[in-house]
Amino acid sequence: MQAQAKVDYYAAVKGIAQQQQRQKSDADHKQQKQKKPKADGEVAPKQTKKVASKQGGAGEQKITFEVKKNEDFPLWFEQICVLAELIDKRFPVKGMPVLRPYGYYMHSSIMRLVEHQWESMGTQLVQFPALIPYSFLAKEQEHIKGFEAECFWITRAGLNELQKEEWLALRPTSETAMYHMFSKWIRSYRDLPLQVS
Repeated sequence: MQAQAKVDYYAAVKGIAQQQQRQKSDADHKQQKQKKPKADGEVAPKQTKKVASKQGGAGEQKITFEVKKNEDFPLWFEQICVLAELIDKRFPVKGMPVLRPYGYYMHSSIMRLVEHQWESMGTQLVQFPALIPYSFLAKEQEHIKGFEAECFWITRAGLNELQKEEWLALRPTSETAMYHMFSKWIRSYRDLPLQVS
């Protein structure tokens, strides 16, 4: 299974390279067509696509990065993902990009490798709901102090306002959800070890 996942990963990388080569060939072909003289000896106007630089000026479009890796790694990495067409950030919810086909394929391939590794270690997979009640976060006030203000909260159900204790949070971490269920699953030493991911 691990060998197959590696093959899938390399196939994905090869597919990306082939697609980029096709796009380059198509662009070269289009550029050649633009250079051909029009009827009656008219020459097609030279077209150079302009893009705004970080300073606000304009220049020829180049596949390059405006950010140095060692100065702003998150932004540098984000630019790579966008230019490689792994993600599209134009979805109208901040911080929630769309995984494009190659991005999703790479994500799935990596997850298959990781899950195979977990399986070889005896780790079982579980899936918990994305929402947790307010009371779960309230139990860990110290733990969540840093990001409580940034949590997404559901405070309304239909047209009805929920009481604060009924609020639901898009969970920022998994511990509060998992430990609640672990306390129900582990009733004696016979239920140990519990190794899940």
